Amino acid sequence: MGTLGYATWLAYDLSMVIIVFVLQGAMILRLYALYMKSRKVLALLSVALVAEQAVNVVIMVYEYRFISAVEESLLGSHICSISITVAWWIPVSNDVVVLAFHTMAAVLTLYHLVVYLKQRQQLLSLQEMLLSKDLRIILIRDNILCYLITVKLTALTTLADGAVIRTISLTVVTAVIGPRIILNIRSHGLRTDTAREFNAFTGRFQDNGPPEAKCEDTMSSWT
Repeated sequence: MGTLGYATWLAYDLSMVIIVFVLQGAMILRLYALYMKSRKVLALLSVALVAEQAVNVVIMVYEYRFISAVEESLLGSHICSISITVAWWIPVSNDVVVLAFHTMAAVLTLYHLVVYLKQRQQLLSLQEMLLSKDLRIILIRDNILCYLITVKLTALTTLADGAVIRTISLTVVTAVIGPRIILNIRSHGLRTDTAREFNAFTGRFQDNGPPEAKCEDTMSSWT
């Protein structure tokens, strides 16, 4: 593989590190909001994120010395990919670190859900969990879903042991999961703003009275 190929691979990996860092940072902020701006939760997850990314970068730099170009077949198409010949436990250790961070986030999410259900004194049905428009439920639901997808994709990349599969998994995480958890919050914000504006309008309408009443008052004053 030439210098351009190495540079392209390195630029791609660095960009993925940055994107994943941003998405996991968003996950931290979601838990920070769930725990009512708890600084302990923020500090714990921030330290875990920095440690995870540090391990990821160290492994990436180490693997850089052992990559080579190979031809792979994906759905009948031949593509140029990379092969990294290192001990099996090196990429697996990276996956373990990633799963450790997401497991920590999932445990905090489930703990908050248990506390919430105790306060609510009523279990949530599956339909409520999937369709609820409550912001708290949206955050909990997305966090759990993100964890389950991450576990499945990590297991797939570990078992398949292919650069193509790993690339597809990272694409799913960055292009599907990330935007989805952001859009869910934006959708809730839009609904909240619309409801607030409607309530403000109806409040003014009730204070001033309907237009028909104003017309009747005006006509009666003329007569």
